[in-house]
Amino acid sequence: MNIHFRIIFLLSLFLIFSISAQAKPTEDLVKAFISASEKTRQPDMKKEDLESYLAFMSDEVIDYHAAYGRTFTGKEHFRKGIVKKAASMISMSENIENIENIVLGSNTAVVVVNEDSKYHKNGAIKHFKGRTILVLEFNEQGLISQMRRYLD
Repeated sequence: MNIHFRIIFLLSLFLIFSISAQAKPTEDLVKAFISASEKTRQPDMKKEDLESYLAFMSDEVIDYHAAYGRTFTGKEHFRKGIVKKAASMISMSENIENIENIVLGSNTAVVVVNEDSKYHKNGAIKHFKGRTILVLEFNEQGLISQMRRYLD
């Protein structure tokens, strides 16, 4: 076998395994994502918090909310919606210990998060205390390409 061919073949294998390794989510990655998410839902959220959260997602991320039967696509939806949501927040529990469980797959993660938040909606103060189940799908670059949210 030609030496150049061997080098190209070995480099190709290395790249394939490197990309595959990046696509597999880790517990640390999921915890960092949840932490970044919680920081965006604080009344004192900063632009850096939002961009840090969005860095976990692909540009074409699909966000599905089962409880509301709504699907959104792209980071721009998050940029607009999160700023509005943060402005309505009174408090949001910000603690990585809110994660009840993480189940990892080859390119997916299922996360159960306990939430406790107070916010303004339609002139009234609302209180949400419950569990959210997130199903995250990761692309080849290790970014979230699809997120499905379920309330329990």
